[in-house]
Amino acid sequence: MRLPINPQSVNSDWWGRYKGAADSALSHGMKVIFGYWEANKDGKVDDMNAWNTMWDKVISDYGSNGNVYFEPMNEPFGYSLNDWVSLCSSWLSRHSSTPRGRVLISGTGYNDNVTGVGAASALNGTLLSLHFYGYWASDTTRSAWTTNLSNRLGSYSSRTIIDEAGAPMTTGLNYYGGNQDGNTFTAYFAATTDLTRSRQMGVVYWPGLRSDDSYSITRQSGSGLAVNNSSGVAQLRWGWGL
Repeated sequence: MRLPINPQSVNSDWWGRYKGAADSALSHGMKVIFGYWEANKDGKVDDMNAWNTMWDKVISDYGSNGNVYFEPMNEPFGYSLNDWVSLCSSWLSRHSSTPRGRVLISGTGYNDNVTGVGAASALNGTLLSLHFYGYWASDTTRSAWTTNLSNRLGSYSSRTIIDEAGAPMTTGLNYYGGNQDGNTFTAYFAATTDLTRSRQMGVVYWPGLRSDDSYSITRQSGSGLAVNNSSGVAQLRWGWGL
């Protein structure tokens, strides 16, 4: 489960309540990713001092839990590759007691390519974070989408978690059990899940539950949740190796 954080949610009394979601997931044997979302929408850290204070608190609370992972920033499109590597290097130095294998370094741009951060020796040992969506191209074949995704991964599949991927789940598309070619989104989702399964990569679906979002894989139903598209769930489970 990937949870967004920012200084407002962590550097306040609200953190004690928000932690309940992470702690519940951990108690059920799940892994949790904490990732920083900036507010200014410029692809850069809003306030370095507040950002550092936030991460100091999160690491203090969860650094010793091997099932918790840390993503210094979501979609750092405001930084050049060199500046982004430098910022991440500083983060790693500040939190040197945190195993690098539990740190997810976002790909450049909108997390859309990990080849640059993967090649940076300063980031050796970290995991990498890639985002991949079907609205980024108009291809209608699995082979084209597989090539698209493979190019974004380069030779770094073994270090990479696709921690945002998703497709429309409320429009009646069939994602599983047939020929998914012929439609942009079914071809995209099949290619993504086939590749993650074959390369044994992690993939986090976006979003699990979000009101008024056609990508949401579940919806609120009474006091619980209902699935929006059973074929989408089946295809996602396939990608997870289940």
